[in-house]
Amino acid sequence: MSLFNPEDRNVSTVFQSYGLFSNKNVLENVAYGLKFRNVKKQDRIKQSIEMVKNVGLEGYENKKIHELSGGQRQRVALARSLVISPRLILLDEPFSNLDKNLRVTMRNEIKKLVKYFKMTTILVAHDQEDAFTMADKVILMNDGKIIQNSTVTELYDALNSEFSLSFIGNSNKLDDDNFIRPEKIKIVDYETKEHAEIVSKQFRGVFIEYQLKLKKNNQKTLKMIELNTGKEKNIGEDVFIKYQLRKLSN
Repeated sequence: MSLFNPEDRNVSTVFQSYGLFSNKNVLENVAYGLKFRNVKKQDRIKQSIEMVKNVGLEGYENKKIHELSGGQRQRVALARSLVISPRLILLDEPFSNLDKNLRVTMRNEIKKLVKYFKMTTILVAHDQEDAFTMADKVILMNDGKIIQNSTVTELYDALNSEFSLSFIGNSNKLDDDNFIRPEKIKIVDYETKEHAEIVSKQFRGVFIEYQLKLKKNNQKTLKMIELNTGKEKNIGEDVFIKYQLRKLSN
């Protein structure tokens, strides 16, 4: 056995398109990998039934793939990957085909399953919310190069490059080295050195986004995000602000 050959590596993949066999039912799809590991038919069926139950699809064993919803298909793909007990599982954009509500549900489901099976997992994602919700550590890449390898908290709060700053979340850049996250700006009811005017605002439901023009600092404009507490500020209003300044760690 050579680990240089993909088929010899104990790695399993959940593909973006799921890659399920439309001519097979749920149980046959889940059991597919066990067949090539020389597991006896009776044991294949037993293990696959148990895995179908683990992913919450008990009673769907004989359903055809076209009869399943997107979330159910994803669970089948996940069960097929988990049943062979891989050392590592690769999830390739697993939520890209799901609507917003189902996306949240499946994030939680997959996190629980991965934790239950104590499975080392690599998640490939372009959606930052997927990465922040799912990951313990994040590797940020650009053009095939690793830009930053850190915890999710460090990736958001301790950026190491201009690329990280432009790609991760929203930010206000004060100069070449310093930036402020919009949610780290607070309007206060006492006088500070930072005096600003509200020049625009957007209602976003859960939060309100303001554009603030500083009275000093070359009248620089900052984006600020505030939770919607029912007490909105008005355009043209003068306010005092405080904020947490962050520095690029490059």
